[in-house]
Amino acid sequence: MNARESAVDGPVESFSELPQFSTDSSSAALLPLEYCLEKRIVVLGKPADAAAVTIGMLTPGDRPLLDELAAKLGRRITPVQLNEFEVRRAISRVFDIPVSGDTGEVVVLESSREIVFEAGRPALEILDDLLAAAIDRARERGCAVLEGTALPGDRDTKNLYERAGITARLITVSTRLDS
Repeated sequence: MNARESAVDGPVESFSELPQFSTDSSSAALLPLEYCLEKRIVVLGKPADAAAVTIGMLTPGDRPLLDELAAKLGRRITPVQLNEFEVRRAISRVFDIPVSGDTGEVVVLESSREIVFEAGRPALEILDDLLAAAIDRARERGCAVLEGTALPGDRDTKNLYERAGITARLITVSTRLDS
């Protein structure tokens, strides 16, 4: 798709409900979970079956987001308006993440190199307490899933998660093909 083409395929759909659309786990490969959560979007239907990708979203008139999605996916976008609950429910189906009740949320832990430690207190103890507090806060908010990432070779972060009972669910591997 070139820059002059419209990213949107057809008119923006008015508010719809999730049962009007199918969800397919194969669409999880198109956009990362964190991106979908941040943008409050989800790929609907079987994307391999169509020239355009149907995207469930809160704000289907958001032109910059539609253009961004079209550029990322290399396909035209058919936006469909869903409410917050429906978007969350669709994300839970596509990524196979359990959501408990009407308030279930997913919490994504992100790494930071900007943590300052108290003098004289072991860093591992502080990190364990910090993670425990995050888990407690997530439960208080009714969250159903807590996800974290650890970069390759970051054994300390992996050990931190394992001490808290958080286990690996997905391992992504890659290799360069141009060399």
